[in-house]
Amino acid sequence: LPTGIQPGIAQQIDIMPTILGLVGYDKPYVAFGKNLFSTPTEETWAVNFQNDIYQLIKGDYLIQFDGRETKAIYRFREDSLLKHNLLQSHPQPVLEKELKAIIQSYMQRMNGDELVIKN
Repeated sequence: LPTGIQPGIAQQIDIMPTILGLVGYDKPYVAFGKNLFSTPTEETWAVNFQNDIYQLIKGDYLIQFDGRETKAIYRFREDSLLKHNLLQSHPQPVLEKELKAIIQSYMQRMNGDELVIKN
C-alpha cells in the first residue's frame, strides 16, 4: 500500500473527507464518510442498502438489517460468499446500534434539509 494508507474498509463517501483532509481544508462540512488518512483502521466502515436490506461492514463483520431487526451476521473476510449466518452464535448488538445511528442521522439530515452547514 502507498505510504499513509492503512488496510481498512473504504467506500465512495470517504472520497470527499479524504481529499479535504489532504488539501488542509479546515472549515466545517457535512460528510458521512471518513478521512482515510486520519481514521484508525478499526473505525473504518461501509454501509449500503440493497434489496430492502441495510448492510454495515466494519471490522471482520457484515451485518444485514431490515429496518426493524438484524437478519444476518457474517465474518465477511472468511466467508466472502456469505454462507454462514452467525446471528445466533455471534450477535453484534454494538454494530446494530451503530447502523441504526447512521440510518437515523442520514434520515434526519435529509428530512430536515441539513446536508450542508448553514450560516
